Amino acid sequence: MEKRKERLIEKALRTYREHLEFRREVEKKETQKFAEEARREFTRRFETEPEMITAVSPNECHLECDGLKFRAVMTRGDFRFYVLLKCEKCQRTTEKWVTSLLSLGEALTEQCVCFECREVELKSMMEAVSEKGEEEG
Repeated sequence: MEKRKERLIEKALRTYREHLEFRREVEKKETQKFAEEARREFTRRFETEPEMITAVSPNECHLECDGLKFRAVMTRGDFRFYVLLKCEKCQRTTEKWVTSLLSLGEALTEQCVCFECREVELKSMMEAVSEKGEEEG
């Protein structure tokens, strides 16, 4: 008895499924590798080991350390770390790029106001200046 030949459509679908599975495995490994590299770089720059790392993609992970949350991304072959802070006006989460202990200290001491709240403040200041100009004129 002759074994049934695999049809073209079946071959194509099988090959594609195998490719997808291979890509998923490669991406999973790359994601884990990035998270481990980010851990090492974070420890080097901030002289503290992160308590938790969540791998997100081959170019991004989230870290937690001493109650602070960070996002790490790969940009132009270098790590960028962003500390996640709450806007003092609306409590929205905003990011501040930090490169060292010095810049992290600066980010933690500066007033944290998100882009949207800054826009509202700027608009109200412009309106106040405009009204003052009309009164004088």
